[in-house]
Amino acid sequence: MKNFIAGTLLALLSASAVFADEWNQYENSVIQNILQIRLNSRLYKNYADALNYIQAEHQKFSEDAERNKICDEARITGDNLFVFEEFHYMWEINPEADATNSLILSQLDSVLKWNDSHPAAERNDWYNLSAYDIINSSIPNLKMSKVMKLGLEGKKVYNMMLENGCEKGLLYINLGLWYYFAPAFGGGSKTKAAEYFSKATQTGRSDFERFFGFVYLSQVEFFSGKKNECETSLNAAEKILPGNSFTEFVRHVNVAGFSYIEYTDKRAKIQAAVEKYYQEKNEK
Repeated sequence: MKNFIAGTLLALLSASAVFADEWNQYENSVIQNILQIRLNSRLYKNYADALNYIQAEHQKFSEDAERNKICDEARITGDNLFVFEEFHYMWEINPEADATNSLILSQLDSVLKWNDSHPAAERNDWYNLSAYDIINSSIPNLKMSKVMKLGLEGKKVYNMMLENGCEKGLLYINLGLWYYFAPAFGGGSKTKAAEYFSKATQTGRSDFERFFGFVYLSQVEFFSGKKNECETSLNAAEKILPGNSFTEFVRHVNVAGFSYIEYTDKRAKIQAAVEKYYQEKNEK
């Protein structure tokens, strides 16, 4: 299950409002710049060009991180953010490719090693959010026992962050996705997911948080048959990032009768159904 499609931050916010105290101003701005890059990648019209752009920027980050001696946690957070986006585009190009799975599993190893030696409560919020994006994207390659363990661990960390006063829109988006995908017997709830996505649109202090909050909210609305509300939410997202290719694709999937969140969960099945829909439509 490829659960989390991740995201970016645009606004350069103060360290005291957003980041843990141990990161300096430069390290904070580096992470935000990476997230800006991730958002900009949605302006490319094909996945290959977007992937090339992200990979080139990742290389620049690695060089700058070495030259400017950013802290290890900020460095691995940056790698998490870039790898997650690279994986997204590689998955779209060929989800079955060995390189696609190797990329995410290699970063998963780095994340799990860091987590083993750094208690969750002592980690930076951006690290935790980026780390569980990597973990969630690795789920298709893990045994069910591992999936259950890491899934519950992620929910526990998200709740801890809420209790500690974290109000990042990205946290609300990730919580929304957790509730969307979790089975009902495990606490899952589409209603709860919509509440968190909506909160991301209302409290998000960046274009990323509001953009993806609106997109994911639109898909819960689509799932619930609220077509007018879905259209309103997608329009709101497009006002934030005009000319992006992402909402265009979401609409393409919706017109065929499916939600984008379904697509991320069951890509092959939904993609085939979408292609069949447009083929039959064109033949009429």
